[in-house]
Amino acid sequence: MTRGVSSDLADVIARGEGVTVEFKRSLTKDIGRELCAFANAGGGTVLVGVSDAGKVIGVADHNRLKSRVLSTARSADPPIEVEVESVGEILRVAVPPQKRKPYSFGGRFFMRDGASSQQMSNAEVEDLFYAAGRLHFDRKPCLDDGERPR
Repeated sequence: MTRGVSSDLADVIARGEGVTVEFKRSLTKDIGRELCAFANAGGGTVLVGVSDAGKVIGVADHNRLKSRVLSTARSADPPIEVEVESVGEILRVAVPPQKRKPYSFGGRFFMRDGASSQQMSNAEVEDLFYAAGRLHFDRKPCLDDGERPR
């Protein structure tokens, strides 16, 4: 078993990164992007203190990092609900399935694409608004013949 990690978490690490799991060696500025992508998908988990290869590196000062994660989640639009806990040397950040999709961070929308988070195109964002029921085709203005959308 990986040092200081439960057998369940060791199994997650052994399976590697994927649609619902992201490894981070340390807490970087792109944590907002990851949280946003998981919020727009079906949820997921970021394990801070784990290398891309699945090696437990660990992180220090968990309380400061928890505060940074919570602050980042609150700064998304709308704010993202997260659960942050220390598991041995790892900081586990869980993003449960969200109800107020779509979510943006820093004015951009992100979605999980396999094992990575990608910025969404305008069409993908519009589709997500429709799918979430926050945009309705019958409320879109109809253009007169010859008018072009701006």
